[in-house]
Amino acid sequence: NGLEIFDKRPSYTSHEVYSRINAFPENGRILYKQFTYTIDVLFPITLFTFLFLLSRFTIRRIAITKTLRIVLIASPIIWISLDFIENAIIFILLDIFPEKNVPLAGCLGYVTITKFSFLLVSLLGPTVLIVIYNLSKRLPASH
Repeated sequence: NGLEIFDKRPSYTSHEVYSRINAFPENGRILYKQFTYTIDVLFPITLFTFLFLLSRFTIRRIAITKTLRIVLIASPIIWISLDFIENAIIFILLDIFPEKNVPLAGCLGYVTITKFSFLLVSLLGPTVLIVIYNLSKRLPASH
């Protein structure tokens, strides 16, 4: 019915989460549950593969510190882990509805925003490093 999923607009309180869940019709909750273990698993796995390979490509191409290498490799792993945690929380909340799990609902928005932060780091980190590396190769060496 045109209602936004939690990925598109996070909710940061259990009251807001349950208000939104309550707004979904019964068939909407059933479809949303199916979405969390089908499409919302396949797409992240594909995106994770790309992000992980991008990080590995960057690490092999550019001489960077060990700490930065760890950040580049860990970011996509943390991102997909948080995405799966978010999906699990949503599935549980929908599955037990109308029962409530206030602590789980209350942390959903924070898991979502942290997930998106790691997605941004996973994409921008290697991309910015590669761009800077390629630009620096084109600059004339100073004497």
